[in-house]
Amino acid sequence: MDEYDGYFRVVTSSWSPIHNELYILQEDESTDELKIVGSIKQGLGKVNETVKSVRFNEDEAYVVTFEQTDPFYVINLSNPLLPIVEGELIIPGYSAYLQPLGENYILGIGYGDSDGGTAGMKIAIFDVSDKSNPVILGEEVI
Repeated sequence: MDEYDGYFRVVTSSWSPIHNELYILQEDESTDELKIVGSIKQGLGKVNETVKSVRFNEDEAYVVTFEQTDPFYVINLSNPLLPIVEGELIIPGYSAYLQPLGENYILGIGYGDSDGGTAGMKIAIFDVSDKSNPVILGEEVI
C-alpha cells in the first residue's frame, strides 16, 4: 500500500475463492471517510494465485502473483479513477520484493522454480521501458 498525490492505493488477496484486487481510495471531505474511486477487481493473477509483492512508483504499480509461475504485472495508475493492467510477463518462480531502478527497470528478489515449488534465491531485472511488453533483462537463481 502507499499514498500518492492524495490517493491511498492498496493491493489485496482474498480467500474462498482466491482473488486479488487493486483499490484506489480518496478521502471524502464531507464525511472524513475513505471512498473507493478506482479499482481492478479482475485480471490480477490466475486461479489460485496470491499476491507476493507490490511496488507503487508514482503513476505505475508493479504486482507479482504466484502459484507455480510468476505473473509480473505493469499497472497504469495515471488515471486513479480507471487503473489499467498495461502489461504482463509470465516466468517461473516469483519476486517477493520489487525495487525501481531508475525509470525503466525493476529489480525483483524472490525464489526460483523447481517442479512447481520454490528453489533458491532468484534475482531478476525487469525492463519496463515498454509498459505493454515487460521483459526480463537478466536473472540469476543462487
